Amino acid sequence: MAFKGTEERDAKIIAELAKYLPILEPDDFLPDKPFFHLVLSIAEDYQRHCDGSRNNRIPLELVNGQEFKSKLLEKREFQWIYDEFWISCDEIYGPHFLSDDPARIDVQEAAAALASIVAHGPAKTPDPFDPLFRDTEACAVVIDRRPDLLALLKAAIKTKDNSAAERYPALQRTAAKDNLRNYLDTLRPSLATFIEHGMPFNTWTPPTRVKCDKHISVHIESLHIPHVSSDNPGLLIHDLGRFSEAEGLRSRVDGIFQRTAKTFLVNTSGSGKTRLSLEGLCRHWGFYLILAQDTNRLGSSDSGPKVHRDVSPTTGFAWDLPGVDSVEFWPTLRKNIEIIDDQLSRVLLGRLLVFHLFSEIIASIGITEEHKRQWLLFQLKPELEGHFVSDTFSHLTTYTSLLSKDEVADLIAAMFSKLRKIHGTMAVRMHFN
Repeated sequence: MAFKGTEERDAKIIAELAKYLPILEPDDFLPDKPFFHLVLSIAEDYQRHCDGSRNNRIPLELVNGQEFKSKLLEKREFQWIYDEFWISCDEIYGPHFLSDDPARIDVQEAAAALASIVAHGPAKTPDPFDPLFRDTEACAVVIDRRPDLLALLKAAIKTKDNSAAERYPALQRTAAKDNLRNYLDTLRPSLATFIEHGMPFNTWTPPTRVKCDKHISVHIESLHIPHVSSDNPGLLIHDLGRFSEAEGLRSRVDGIFQRTAKTFLVNTSGSGKTRLSLEGLCRHWGFYLILAQDTNRLGSSDSGPKVHRDVSPTTGFAWDLPGVDSVEFWPTLRKNIEIIDDQLSRVLLGRLLVFHLFSEIIASIGITEEHKRQWLLFQLKPELEGHFVSDTFSHLTTYTSLLSKDEVADLIAAMFSKLRKIHGTMAVRMHFN
């Protein structure tokens, strides 16, 4: 047997686990069953880490037991009580996985404790906790932003009293967050269909009032020029992505999309700024935001047009600033910046939420370079089949506008964390047009 220790210890660890997994059959714990050896393997890792660790802590992945849990879930559904099981292990092996000194408890350990509190909190209907915080990584980014929550969790760990942490406002589910989550759930099947079918634009053909020879009509149709609005051909996005095939054009795009630099692209109207940016967004994950819609009607109105409409006198925004010599100039300007920052944060959250949904779908089928182009096309025409709105992102702001500023900040941080988990250390670029 690979486990370091006596058979008596082995029996104790199995017996402890059996207490907390009553749904399993007694025979599952017999030495000839794979489950028995899985438990001993986890226990061995636990003891090995405790023997060699100065702080007597086990790794976060063992605290969460994600691999362990997933293997068990394949066998049978059950209620897994992480904390109580690992504390019982400590009674057998000695040290607790968390330091007895709260000052030495770090964010990752507190996040594991918080995820457990949320997962195994008071049994109420509906669940009082925001489901977001069942995820340890989401817990970590929120704790990192909130020193008071970290202090509460340290106290909960030390006293084994979770009541104060359970009442923490940010952890509670609210109608605004539930409505937002429900709307996103309705988008998933339609977004999956969009990803499967690809191009959201029909092919442009000349209006019937335009008379031309048959061979010209056939040639135009063969070009597959996108039809974007009215009778206009979408020349701006025709053959989008082809710049990567030409060395000179590709180098121009690469000069704009530099990982470590902020780029302001300035030139005269019609010089190709937007096309260069769109070509770059075919090769890099990013957000395409417009400050005003032109005749092509490409892009969502969630940023510039809608923010402009939503900034009303009731928000305190000053359209006319006092003179720069006035004592009111800087306070008024700071207030304006605060209001616009809040509005654009909600726009950013909407994009992140849909991008995360998009990313989950493509991750399930295998992410390809073509998916970057598809994500851009969806931002250019954010309309989904089966939804009676022509602008998904703009409609989403009706939900994000009801969230508090803290909720918006928490969700933005959590979404970036979740996206890094899917895409790695990607750089998400934002293009304002």
